[in-house]
Amino acid sequence: MTARPWRWFAPLLLAAASFAQIAPAALGNREVVARGVGLRRGAAIDPQGRPQWVAALDVDPAVDGVRFELALANGLENTSLLAARGGATAAINGGFFTKERKPDGTFRIAGVDAVPPSASRAAGFVLSATGAPSVRRDATGAFAGVPTVLTAGPILLHGGELPARRTWNAERHPRSALGIDATGRVLLLTADGRDERAAGMTLAELADTMRAFGCRDAMNLDGGGSTTLWLAGEPGNGIVNHPCDDKRFDALGERAVANAVLVFAEPAVAEPAVDDAERARRTARDFDLGRDRLQAQLHKRVRDFRPEELDGWIARGLVDRGPDGDGFARTTVSNLFFRDAAIRARRASGATWSPPPAETGVLVFDVRMTLTVDADAVPAGETVRAWLPFPHDFEQQRVLVAEHAAAVAPMRAVYLEKVAVKGQPTVFTTSYRLERRGVPAAVRDESAARLPASAAFTELRAPHVVASPALRELAASIARDETNPLRIARALYDWCADHVGYSFAREYSTIGCIPYEVLRTRRGDCGQSTLLFSTLCRLRGIPARWQSGWVIQPGHENLHDWCEIRIEPWGWLPVDVNTAIETNHADGLPAAERQRIRDFGFGSLDSYRLVVNRDHGRPLVPAKHSPRSDDVDFQRGEVEWGTPARNVYFDRFDHELRATLVK
Repeated sequence: MTARPWRWFAPLLLAAASFAQIAPAALGNREVVARGVGLRRGAAIDPQGRPQWVAALDVDPAVDGVRFELALANGLENTSLLAARGGATAAINGGFFTKERKPDGTFRIAGVDAVPPSASRAAGFVLSATGAPSVRRDATGAFAGVPTVLTAGPILLHGGELPARRTWNAERHPRSALGIDATGRVLLLTADGRDERAAGMTLAELADTMRAFGCRDAMNLDGGGSTTLWLAGEPGNGIVNHPCDDKRFDALGERAVANAVLVFAEPAVAEPAVDDAERARRTARDFDLGRDRLQAQLHKRVRDFRPEELDGWIARGLVDRGPDGDGFARTTVSNLFFRDAAIRARRASGATWSPPPAETGVLVFDVRMTLTVDADAVPAGETVRAWLPFPHDFEQQRVLVAEHAAAVAPMRAVYLEKVAVKGQPTVFTTSYRLERRGVPAAVRDESAARLPASAAFTELRAPHVVASPALRELAASIARDETNPLRIARALYDWCADHVGYSFAREYSTIGCIPYEVLRTRRGDCGQSTLLFSTLCRLRGIPARWQSGWVIQPGHENLHDWCEIRIEPWGWLPVDVNTAIETNHADGLPAAERQRIRDFGFGSLDSYRLVVNRDHGRPLVPAKHSPRSDDVDFQRGEVEWGTPARNVYFDRFDHELRATLVK
C-alpha cells in the first residue's frame, strides 16, 4: 500500500467552523514524526477566548508498516510504560477503569476478554482480524463477534454529526479522543486542562474539535488525569501533552491506566547509509593482520604451535581471510579456540568459556560510560557530537538517577557536544544509578500458548531480516507441522544451539545479510545468532525483536545481544540463544548443567543486563547525519563532526563502561 496525500475535508470543516473548539490551523504546521504519522500540537485560543493546549496525532493505516495494537496493563500502569514495553511509535491512554484496577467495559484482544463483556460502555475502538481500525457504537456494550475492541465513550461523532440523543455534562476537563475520517485515517487527540494555560473542554467542544480535524466517527476516551499522548523520540519521558495528575503544567503528571492504544510505524527519514568505498575501508581494517603478526600471536597464545599448522587450519576453513585473500581477520586466534576443541585444549592462558550468571533478583548498579575521541581525530575548533548508550525504563529495569537526560527511543542515547582542542582527546562521560531485575525461570503450560493479535515485529526488514529462499526453507523445515508457537520457538532455538558455533564477528556494517551469513558459515557472535533466530521466528509468524546492551557484572562488563519473543499469555519472553550456543565449546561441562543453561536461556534472563536497545537498526535521537559506525547495534557509542556531517569511526575513539554493584 502507498501513502495518501493528507487533505482536510472542506465540507465538514466549513460546516463546523463556527462551532469548532480548535481547528488544525490553530496548532501550526504538521510535523511528520514517522512514515504515515503526523503531529500538530500547541497553545490556541478557542472561540470563547479561553486558552487551550491540544496535541493531535494523525495516522494513515494505508502506509506500509503502520498498524495499531491494544495494550493491557498489569493492573494500572503508565501509558508511557505500556508504549515502551510494546516497542510502539506512539500511544494514547485508553478506556476507563474500575476501583479493582481493571478495564471498565469490554476490553478484548484477539477474542480473549480481559474482563467479562459489559454494557457499561457502548463506544468502541475496533480492530478487525486484519488490523483495520474503526469506531462504532454497540448498545449492548458486548461487541459480539468483534475480535479486538477497547470500549469507552460516549460516541462523539457518527457520520460527521453529533449524536441526536445525548446527555453530556458541560464540565471542562482534560480530554482524550480517537476518531477516523472518511478515508480511514485515525486521529488521536488530547486537550489539556485544569490549568490557567489550558481550560479543558466539554464533551460537545471535544466533538466539535474532532469534527474540525476532519473526523466522521469519533469517541471519547478516559480523560482527566489519564489524558496522555506519547511519542517515541520525544525528549524526557516521551509525553507530548501535559498530564495533570501532578497539578503542574509539565509532562510528568501521568496517571496509571488500565489500557492504551499503541501505534507502530517506520521512521520518517532513514539514516545515511554506509557507501561501498567506506564499507571496503572498514573491511580492510578488519582483515589487516599479516601472516608474520598472526604467527607471532599463535606462538604466544597456542602451546607448542608449529608454523606449518597454520596452512592446515586455513585449508580446513578455520581461518577467516580478507576479500583479496591476503589479510587475516584480527580475531583469528580467538576464533580458533572457539572453532576447534584440539586447539582450544592448547590455549596458553585464559578461558574460552565461563558459566553465565543466573541471578534474577533485584540489583542496583552505579554505571559510568566514557567515550574518548582520539586527539586530532577532529580538527581543532570543530564541535564533536557524541551519542552514548543509555538504559531504557521498563518493568525489569529502572533508572533511579542520571547525570544526563535521554529521549525515549528504540535505541536510547545521551547526546553530548564538545569543541575539539588541538593535541587533546575529546572525552564524553555519562553516569547513572540503575535498578535491574531478571526474569526467573518458570514452568509454562505449553498448551496455553498462542500468537498475539498484533503482527508487530513479524515484518521483514531488509537487509538483515529477510525471507531469502534458504532462510524461508529452513524456518519451514524446523518443527514443520507444529502449530504451537512456544514449541516452534523452542525448536528454532534448539536448532541454532545445535548447528551454530560462536565466533567473533567482523563489523556488522560490512555484512550484507547477517542471518544468511550465519547460515552459510554456521558461525556467529551473539548479535549474529540473535538475528538468525529472530528472522526464523518472524518467518513462522512469531513476533521477535532485538534487545541488547551490556552484561554489567562488575569487572567483567561486556557488550551483549539477545532478543525477546512475544507469545501469549506471557507477553514478551527473553531469549538468549548465544547462551546455549556458547556451551558448545564448554569442554567437560556435564550434560545436566549444559541442559540447565540451555533451558534458562529460553524464557529467562539474569539481572546483570543493561538494556540500551529494544530494536535493531533504528535512528538515534537526535538524528545522526553521517553514516553510523554500527548500523545494526548501538553499544559503543557514535560520533560525528562538521557540516556536512562526518562520521568518526571506531578506529578513532575508545569506549569504556564500568558498573559498581550497590546492593
